[in-house]
Amino acid sequence: MAFKVVFIGSILGQLVATFLSLRINARYRRYSAWLLISASSVLLAIMQFAVLLIFWETDGPLQADGQLQIGISPSRWRSCLITLMTSAPMVSVLFLGGVALIEPLFIGAAKAESLLKQEKKELESVVRATDAELRLAQQIQQRLLPRTSPNIPGFDISGRCTAARWTSGDYFDYIKMGDGTLGVVIADVTGHGTGPALLMATTRALLRALAQASTNIGEILSSANRSLSDDLEQGWFVTVFIASIEPKTGTVLYTNAGQEGYLLTEDGSVTTLGLERPPLGVLRDADLKTADPVEMKHGDALLLVSDGIPETKSPSGELYGHNRMFECFQKNRKKSAELIVQSLLDSVRQFAHDAPQDDDVTAVVVVRR
Repeated sequence: MAFKVVFIGSILGQLVATFLSLRINARYRRYSAWLLISASSVLLAIMQFAVLLIFWETDGPLQADGQLQIGISPSRWRSCLITLMTSAPMVSVLFLGGVALIEPLFIGAAKAESLLKQEKKELESVVRATDAELRLAQQIQQRLLPRTSPNIPGFDISGRCTAARWTSGDYFDYIKMGDGTLGVVIADVTGHGTGPALLMATTRALLRALAQASTNIGEILSSANRSLSDDLEQGWFVTVFIASIEPKTGTVLYTNAGQEGYLLTEDGSVTTLGLERPPLGVLRDADLKTADPVEMKHGDALLLVSDGIPETKSPSGELYGHNRMFECFQKNRKKSAELIVQSLLDSVRQFAHDAPQDDDVTAVVVVRR
């Protein structure tokens, strides 16, 4: 009985092998090799079934006396024998043909693997070169940002810019104006990455050049807007806030284009600075004249941030928002401007649970002591 179970299991195994080889053809490409191997597997199953029929009525191929006992009729015996004799050479031919035809597949696979390794090496080389270029671009852009804060008696100033990618579309700047005032600039180019970084550098150079010819920040921003509107493609723009601070009196003149600033007084109140104006590059003839002056008293602070801070999201999708930003400032307002900026950036990072930045983040704090 045991040999019958073995033969039945063998037949089922051959049928499963046939199914798997046919599925390879159906799922991937139809290769003649797999078809020939599948056919040989079917014939092997038929041969095993014929052998099983021959010995089905016996307990095994050899009886106790060592004699071969056949448990079927002569006619069935002949049929089974013919099946075995015809199937055996066909199995050999089909299997040989399948093996012969399958060799090019392995040769092709080996060539493909070799080509893949070569392409991987080339890709790694390109990635290394790109990585080096991005690092160089990052270093150049970092040099464009202020390395030190202005030393203005009675004022504590600090700023920080962190990029979401290698390079940033944000920037801040300190410009010494011809009339003795200090220009403080924060700007945000749409998007982030290499393209916005180039536009950021252009905007910085343009504002600095215009500040050499004029001390009127309204005229400076209007001229910059006209120049950028002529050059930028549709969909590209730059939000800017410029404040001109008179160190002796604490008087602040400001103008803006799609960017707000905030005056935080010592008693905790917040005044939003900025008029409803389009960003640079949107409307060529936009009126970007200087707004009415505001007074910074001792203990007051000017807070400038890019939208990457209030629009930072928590893992649940909640926005950091302006209220958290103002609360963080109030908690740390007795600290130095540098530590206030650091505390704000830490608070934003913790709110996002240290997730990768979605946008560039920039903050500038000016405190009158």
